[in-house]
Amino acid sequence: MNMTLYYQIILVAIVSMFNTGVCSAVTDQEIFDDIFQYELNNRAFAYISVLKLSERMINTEQADFWNAYSRLEKLSNSKYQPISEKYGLAPQSYLVKAKAWTTNLAFHFFHEKMLIIMADATVKYVDKLRPLISLAKREDKEFFEYVLAQEQTQANALAHASKGNFELATNALIEFLDSQK
Repeated sequence: MNMTLYYQIILVAIVSMFNTGVCSAVTDQEIFDDIFQYELNNRAFAYISVLKLSERMINTEQADFWNAYSRLEKLSNSKYQPISEKYGLAPQSYLVKAKAWTTNLAFHFFHEKMLIIMADATVKYVDKLRPLISLAKREDKEFFEYVLAQEQTQANALAHASKGNFELATNALIEFLDSQK
């Protein structure tokens, strides 16, 4: 088997393994918990992955993009911590670390393809997060509006990055970061 085909098979397996989106909840609380748990895992995964990519891309034309993206993940990490504790939820560390490791490996071999996959997945994921705003406790709605806004910002930035428009991608992230001060 040629190596390109082998790597493509691995990439498809990795993406499929972490893109189930299955929700077996019945009550509003169970739906909320399932979506928020998935989001906590997603943020923890993105935090690990993006910080590693930021380090790896430091001397490239993409450095500013990955630096801005890592700043967004650091900001989100600080905002998510108290809310996740309030709801008694936490990232599932083994799953998160496995996903981060495989994604970073895939980025190493298929950087451009992974940007396209991330952009597409993030656009779809925004809609999966929308119910959090109406299902959350009233006093936490502002936080969950942030959750949706930061994900939409990532979708926009990744759409630009996947087309090689790293300056536009960086600007989208920086604009959002500036709005949070």
